[in-house]
Amino acid sequence: MLASGTTRVGGMRAVIKVLTELGFEATPLLKKVGLDQVILSDPDMIVPSSVFGELFVHCVKTTKCDHFGLLVGAEGALAWLGRIGFIVRTAPTVEIALRSLAKYFHHHDRSVVMELREADGEAVLSYALLFTMEAQDQWLGSMMYYSLKIMRELCNPAWLPFEVTFAMPRPADIRPYQRVFRCRLKFDAPETAIIFDSHCLRRPLESADPELRRLLLKDIDECHQLVCDDFPLDVKRMVRAHIGTGHCTAKNMSELLGVSVRALSGKLEESGTSFKQIVEDVRFEMAKQLIQNTGMSLRDISERLDYSEISAFTRAFSRWSGIAPGNWRRCMRV
Repeated sequence: MLASGTTRVGGMRAVIKVLTELGFEATPLLKKVGLDQVILSDPDMIVPSSVFGELFVHCVKTTKCDHFGLLVGAEGALAWLGRIGFIVRTAPTVEIALRSLAKYFHHHDRSVVMELREADGEAVLSYALLFTMEAQDQWLGSMMYYSLKIMRELCNPAWLPFEVTFAMPRPADIRPYQRVFRCRLKFDAPETAIIFDSHCLRRPLESADPELRRLLLKDIDECHQLVCDDFPLDVKRMVRAHIGTGHCTAKNMSELLGVSVRALSGKLEESGTSFKQIVEDVRFEMAKQLIQNTGMSLRDISERLDYSEISAFTRAFSRWSGIAPGNWRRCMRV
């Protein structure tokens, strides 16, 4: 059984700041999700990611602000990420900075998978949630504005993307999103991503510091080796990033993780799971998110999950949930 996601409380400070600026007390809302404001004194403390989702629900309900997540993202900066932020800043180029961010982001938030890819002159920085949680639209809105803020830190304050896509329904009022991103917006998309000119990736960073970066990478890699329960989540993150590419096999994933297929199977078995089970878990989570939070057709969703036929996807989803995907969608939207 895989652990649920956890998040550093560093980013929660932005939630408190936004609440305060809107004229609301944070303490009662923190108590509703079982937190004390004292916990915010240490940004490296971790809480279940589900707590963040619950807090967003209460914040939206209390403030009556449907784009509360965007306001939280507006406070974003690399400083949110602690040492990961320094690893990003000390990289020699924007590309290496973003690849470092994607590789180590799970040290900040174990519920999110980041991926950077490049093709035909465009770069795509995507985010995906490993676990279904409440207020997913607020979470994704916050993450995409946060991405914009990071890109502006790395490039220039006026930087703009080509397009931003959201794996969530179109908000009733998209004007806050238009004001923030000032580019093409696409909702009900297969993924949440920020798309931009790949030439930005070659940009050198003035903050590059090879020696500091070496020390930071050595420290974070040593810390990772000490965490014994990370391997199944490492595999799950890798699978989540490669579902839909046609290359999500045990052989390919083991090569990316630097282990043999036998070692991959053995380590997962020790943790009480298997590669096949992880693929099934990831597909189920993706299916639930896409069915509930987008208007994608079931055929398109089945293709996104690497099923050759919609009937195979329907059988699998019915096995996972006990209900056909079309019926599940109708139940979720009642």
